[in-house]
Amino acid sequence: IRMVPLDVCHKTRFSREQLNAINKNEHPFCQFVQESVDPWLKINPNKNIEDQGLHLYDSLAMALSLFPDLAKYKDAYVSVETKGEFTDGETVCEFNESIMGQIFKPQPNAEIALDIDVDGFNKIFEERVLNFLLNL
Repeated sequence: IRMVPLDVCHKTRFSREQLNAINKNEHPFCQFVQESVDPWLKINPNKNIEDQGLHLYDSLAMALSLFPDLAKYKDAYVSVETKGEFTDGETVCEFNESIMGQIFKPQPNAEIALDIDVDGFNKIFEERVLNFLLNL
């Protein structure tokens, strides 16, 4: 099992410029993409210019399933908090670096992506998604 946490996914972006390029193509699917993505870009709470754009959670997960070498992984014991006391459905990773991890030493049950090759991902996304949409 491989897990791609949100902090790693947040290194990906789908920008306004990319959407505008797709929107120039009058193909119905490109228009659908534009109509689906545009509202999310308008309500994006990220005011920092460097952080503008949509995060590509599913696209990154799919890319890593095809090109696992795009990420650096670390083994961990992962559990899901289900009681809802402090979180609801949050995954908790134990890398056996905490005091409890050093005492109980749970066996890893997943590989956790700690970092990605952003340029490598962007190249694949451009080749496989953007170029496809631009050339419909």
